[in-house]
Amino acid sequence: MWTARIGLMLAVLATSVSVAFAFEISSSSVSDGHWDKKYIADKIVGCDGDNVSPALAWKDPPAGTKSFGLTIEWRKSGGVVNSVWLALVLAIDVSGSMNDAEWDLERLGYIQAFNNPRVINAIGDHGPVAMTMVEWSYSEQAVVVPWRILSSPASVTSFAAEIASTGRVLMPANTSLRRAIAFSERLLEDAPFVADRKVIDISGDGPESFPAIFAPVQGDALQKGITINGLPIRRENRYPKDIAGYYRDYVIGGPGSFYVVADGYEDFARAILKKLTLELVADAINEHPGPPSASNLGGGSVSRIFWK
Repeated sequence: MWTARIGLMLAVLATSVSVAFAFEISSSSVSDGHWDKKYIADKIVGCDGDNVSPALAWKDPPAGTKSFGLTIEWRKSGGVVNSVWLALVLAIDVSGSMNDAEWDLERLGYIQAFNNPRVINAIGDHGPVAMTMVEWSYSEQAVVVPWRILSSPASVTSFAAEIASTGRVLMPANTSLRRAIAFSERLLEDAPFVADRKVIDISGDGPESFPAIFAPVQGDALQKGITINGLPIRRENRYPKDIAGYYRDYVIGGPGSFYVVADGYEDFARAILKKLTLELVADAINEHPGPPSASNLGGGSVSRIFWK
């Protein structure tokens, strides 16, 4: 039997108190220091096991503990991360409704967010995530930063530096959130890693151009378990007037989906920092009932605990 002693922090859900302690985890599924083949991942992820969950047991948890959570990284030889808890596509509108100065404010907002301690610490607390950045308009979409695994402060700030080195991709003037979501969906399906949670983060200042403006744009992403979050950019004298309501009704969807509104491009940096912070703790907060908005996403009790 394999046994390990681990010192960690446990959130005691019954009392909302965090305490430090050591306890013992054991597994009868390990023999002579090796996992039986059936406990190895199956051929879907390139292995030859049966994908059976190993038996785990623990003892001496503190009084009041209601639940435990455990995450395990899957790595190939050489230390390459092949499993992440979150894969996130950052899909940015660069259609003709936006001028170069506004695009630059959008890009600067992302650069500042990925250099912010709140985002860096959120990634450090919850384990490796994968991100890619896409620019889109109507008939065209382009990857401007390919998939990157973010697992350390250096990798997060390196991602920010890659964003800073990008230029605006010239695209047609019209807008198609539907095609941007479909493109992002394919990126998630073809990603070179396994992800527990898949999210498309789409931002823009206008609705679907045609053929149907007021109709859902998610395609089959929701049926595939993908969550779509939104960052609508509110602008004066633009159609529709209630762009936040449009994103709520026709764009976002899936488990834990939400949107955060930017009041103009000058407010984009604040909005994207809040949005990324929420996305990076999405598995550690309860789903928010009722119509999502920037005002009801500030709290939530712990529903999953990550140990390292």
